[in-house]
Amino acid sequence: MCRLWMAQGVTGPMLIGNVSTNVIKMFVPKQSLLQAKSVVDFSSIVMSPKFNLLQWDCSAECEYKCMWKTVDIFVEHHQDIPQFYGKWPFIRLYGIQEPASAFFSVLNGAAHIYGIIQFRKLVIPLAPMYLVWHGYCFVALNTWCWSTLFHMRDFEFTEHMDYMGATALVTYQLFGLLARLLIHKPKVYLCTVSALVSLLCLYHIYSMVFIHFDYGYHIKVNVTIGVLNAIGWAGWCIYVRHKQTYSWKGSTAIILIGLCLSLELADFPPIAWVFDAHSLWHAGTAPLTLLWYSFIVDDCNYLLMSHKPELQEN
Repeated sequence: MCRLWMAQGVTGPMLIGNVSTNVIKMFVPKQSLLQAKSVVDFSSIVMSPKFNLLQWDCSAECEYKCMWKTVDIFVEHHQDIPQFYGKWPFIRLYGIQEPASAFFSVLNGAAHIYGIIQFRKLVIPLAPMYLVWHGYCFVALNTWCWSTLFHMRDFEFTEHMDYMGATALVTYQLFGLLARLLIHKPKVYLCTVSALVSLLCLYHIYSMVFIHFDYGYHIKVNVTIGVLNAIGWAGWCIYVRHKQTYSWKGSTAIILIGLCLSLELADFPPIAWVFDAHSLWHAGTAPLTLLWYSFIVDDCNYLLMSHKPELQEN
């Protein structure tokens, strides 16, 4: 029955974007769609275990197969490839919806794990900012975990968790910047900043989940926080570059991450139906994560040496 639905060309309802109506009319008889819907019994379809694991039921499987039939038609008629449900067409791998983005998300998580292991080897627990950067690693791992799950299979829940994870990461990065700038101030300053940043993050998540899930608003908030974070870190690194020569690592990482982010603006159909702009953005951030951890190792050890008399007194 699943084959019957695909053979009758159920493609039109899936298309989002500028689509040639001539191509659709030629390929999708409306009556065929109605007939197909009336005869398909999804409960009778038994999918492969690897697809069941990622919840590919008959309906989703038909959408995937028909999507590629539609892509073939557009290619044949030299039409621009549209997005389907807001996504480019990707070749599925073992049931994974966006294999490149999922793989590079795992790679980013692995970079944070390796980075924090090296950090713990090279920095003693008494060093200032030690706990701050452990918190950063924890938040980043949560973010990349949800990014991996979202790119493996796009559901409403995984999408929301991916977006909220991104917000948590950029707000924590802002907290890390403010904590570094206030390192010589009384702890009450850090506590105040921590509370304000936490409230910012929680309010955004609350408004997205319980008031209105506005993707445009979400992007504006994250980009704004990200830009403030990048300007702050880059400006600080440039300001201290003569005294703290290792700061070039931080500024380089920030600048290159910003350049990688520009890939998000250059959206294009996937190369070989695997690598789109978003996956390449994830690919670029993984090695830069290691450079960032090298920077914070040097910075923590610098702070340790400058605070050594105070630590000895305590």
